This record gives sequence, C-alpha cells and structure tokens, in this order.
Amino acid sequence: MFDLSAAADITVPTLLLVGGESPEVFQVCAQEVVEAMPHARTVLLEGQGHGAEMFAAEAVAPQVLAFLGDER
Repeated sequence: MFDLSAAADITVPTLLLVGGESPEVFQVCAQEVVEAMPHARTVLLEGQGHGAEMFAAEAVAPQVLAFLGDER
C-alpha cells in the first residue's frame, strides 16, 4: 500500500488525470494523493474511463500540454 505521508515529500509539479467513468475507488484515491502532495492537481476527464491515455488521446493531450505550459 502507498504511504500517503511520503507523498508530502514529493515537491515536483504533478498532474493526475482521472476518468469520470473510472471506478469510484480510482477517483477517491487520486483525490487523496492530490491532497497529500503539495504541488499536485487533478483533472477529471468527463466521459473517460481508466486508460484514457491509450483510448482517448484527444482528451488527455490538451490537459498534459496545458499542465506542461503552466510549469515552464
């Protein structure tokens, strides 16, 4: 199991993408990780399930590019 207290030591900007159609446990876990990490944020990809990076690049790519643009 992942120790959330260790997440507080991760200081790099981090983006968590969560499919709106993913099982609720994934959404809850992502929220817990974001709350534990000081420089993390989450984006909910409406209408997408788990594995959107493989099946819905058109939904994922703009989020990743925006995140990278914000962090430069």
